[in-house]
Amino acid sequence: MVVMEKDNTEQFQTPGSRLEHLLAQIGFEKNRGKITDLHNYLVQASPEHFGDLSYGAVRGWFSENAPPMRKIGLVLDALKKKYPINYDEKHLKTWWKVGGFYPFQSAISQEELNTLDSQAKVKREKAAYVVMSLIHEESGELFNDLSTDELDRISQITNAFISDFTDPYQTNCPNSYIRAIIRDQLRNLE
Repeated sequence: MVVMEKDNTEQFQTPGSRLEHLLAQIGFEKNRGKITDLHNYLVQASPEHFGDLSYGAVRGWFSENAPPMRKIGLVLDALKKKYPINYDEKHLKTWWKVGGFYPFQSAISQEELNTLDSQAKVKREKAAYVVMSLIHEESGELFNDLSTDELDRISQITNAFISDFTDPYQTNCPNSYIRAIIRDQLRNLE
């Protein structure tokens, strides 16, 4: 992952320099004939949008011109078919078109994502053992009266919560968890 200081973004004064850098960040080929390569790629990857795209238009993108925002979105969609774009696409589109704040600083590399996935898996596996211990501890004397079905249900619901909690892609809290916290806090007020 490449992280650049904001001051270094001055080197990306034209839409063409920003496009070249964007392509380098996602792993698009870095050889001679990049204009031809991008033109051919877009025509093949998304013929419904770029079947009539001229080489001259793509050449213009590598200098002072940028396509309209809608077309920039279509270019990114086509590139995503083969290249991972782990960046905020709205920010990328704006940066390519007009510049501004460097969009690649907050990106998470695939290696970092794999590490997060591995860590989450280990936490989920360990949590299954902790859950049974905590169920026993929290239920107290009631534990002996609980059926295996009831214990299994409590365990499954708790493990589902742990799975959601350790999922690095989970960004919203389900309402059932919010309700459980509210009910718990209301019981504590009594």
